[in-house]
Amino acid sequence: MMSPILEKFIDKCKQQVNQDNSPIACVEGLIPEVKILMSQADKWIQSEHLLACDDHYARNVVYLDEKNELGLYVLVWNPGQWTAIHDHGTWGVVGILNGTFHERHFIRKDAQHHSANTDIKLVNTGSVLLSSGSLTSFIPDPDHIHTSGNSGSDQVISVHLYGHSMVGFNIYDLNKGERHWFNASK
Repeated sequence: MMSPILEKFIDKCKQQVNQDNSPIACVEGLIPEVKILMSQADKWIQSEHLLACDDHYARNVVYLDEKNELGLYVLVWNPGQWTAIHDHGTWGVVGILNGTFHERHFIRKDAQHHSANTDIKLVNTGSVLLSSGSLTSFIPDPDHIHTSGNSGSDQVISVHLYGHSMVGFNIYDLNKGERHWFNASK
């Protein structure tokens, strides 16, 4: 059963998507709502949302929209756990509940069309450290390519709202200059 706080949050998200589903309108309209949701985390997060995994970060589903327009997750990162370099193909808002979250950003510098999967040249454009209470957002322009993780010694817990359920995404191989689709629903 969904808590009233979570129901209210999901309703506001759906209103935003129905009103204007452009990526920038969604992130701008929903950042304040994610901030409010984070401030009330003790009233809606359940124990199943805080599961961790020893060998990789844990992505715990909180809500998936039946129209595939929203996905809400709580991710748990033990020290040293990172994603592969990837994109999402949608907008997102990320809030940090606990710990310090590390994100490295990349842009494509190859002459290929952004739909090309080979001869990809990525350049690291910097890093961001986000501490408890921080929020960030992204839109695909055309891609938001990054790697995220926990470079600290304490567990990190983050809340991720996406413009669709994250059933898959592109993973990038810097050495081979390639990307491939990763099916995250397995």
